[in-house]
Amino acid sequence: IHLREIKASWLFNDLRAGQYRHYDKIVSINGQYCYLSGCKLQKGNFLIIVSFNRPQEAREGYAERWQIEMCFKAMKSSGFDIERTHLTDFERIEKLVLLVILAFVWCYKVGIYLHQNVRSIKIKKHGRRARTLFKPVCRQAGTGSTILPTACSTH
Repeated sequence: IHLREIKASWLFNDLRAGQYRHYDKIVSINGQYCYLSGCKLQKGNFLIIVSFNRPQEAREGYAERWQIEMCFKAMKSSGFDIERTHLTDFERIEKLVLLVILAFVWCYKVGIYLHQNVRSIKIKKHGRRARTLFKPVCRQAGTGSTILPTACSTH
């Protein structure tokens, strides 16, 4: 079998900004067989998604994983700033994480309500929101509310 080496971005170079497709053939990356999907981003960069089955579902799976990553980011550093506590006692960490998760879900639900009933968040050309559902709640809480005052980092 003759294998040739190419850049993944070459497979998706003909796409327009915001356009997405999955590559139908199996490829080998470092000896691991997988599928590639790609999207050309607004500034000419590429988002390349590696999947091991069902390449037609790769985009949805990536979107779900990205939501989880943003949740952890909000909890750890850019929202609730849980890392600044420097807690080491397991029981205290467990209680704090539980409270932060509850507060996060509350902020997210309020963000959904605000988006649907008060002021919708602008959708950008690539189809994603201009900001998270979480941020409007942070902005609102920062206008004098005493609910979750540390949940609204300016990062």
